[in-house]
Amino acid sequence: ENLRKKTVRLCPASDFNDVHDTTVSVNFAESFTHYLHANQATGTLPLPTDALARMKRSSDPIGALDAALEKHLQSQRPEGETVQKDFFRNLAKTEGEKLTRHISDEMQRGIKIACFCESGTVAPLWGNYADSHKGFCIEYPFADLPRNDYRVFWLLPVHYTTERFNLTDALSRMYRGEGANLFIAWLAAIHKSREWASEREWRLVNVLRTNSKAVEWTMPTPSRLLLGCRMATGRVKFFVSGAS
Repeated sequence: ENLRKKTVRLCPASDFNDVHDTTVSVNFAESFTHYLHANQATGTLPLPTDALARMKRSSDPIGALDAALEKHLQSQRPEGETVQKDFFRNLAKTEGEKLTRHISDEMQRGIKIACFCESGTVAPLWGNYADSHKGFCIEYPFADLPRNDYRVFWLLPVHYTTERFNLTDALSRMYRGEGANLFIAWLAAIHKSREWASEREWRLVNVLRTNSKAVEWTMPTPSRLLLGCRMATGRVKFFVSGAS
């Protein structure tokens, strides 16, 4: 179909064999700390003056906020009755986990990706993605396309790392009023574990929301068609005749 229509299909990362593909991590406690610092500076936190003063002096505003809440609750309870401790710190942990899952799920479903490799001769890829060497590989002449071609512009190398893409700094910058990073979705899509580094992958990434499960992009005429060494003779003849 790719050859006949001269297209590639960009699919959601939720369909990929790496369950962590296009997911993110968030240190919500750190982001919440930056949020508190930012709102202390603008005076928009609806807290008593003494609590705000303690938070401003503290290097741990979440701890200071918890201490203020504990003091307030204690004043409302009979003497000797205990109150919940570390409410905001625990809230930051649980809400951070929820936020991380929600953002990751949305990205995996919404971002559409087509996967490529730097070389058509990486043996493990023929075993894993080409029906154990019975399939084929299409080579596209990206280098021959104009530099302003959208397919060249959005063809990105995968960054292999020990961690998922971390959103903490981006959220903290937003809390400080420094604006949003418009490339977050692309950055998440090109971060993968080093365990996949042998694939030497590049990706076309589409972040525009669509109602369809996948999207198709038109591709240039292939520069080469590589056939697997275990491809049946009949299929070899079919591809050779079609290519010619």
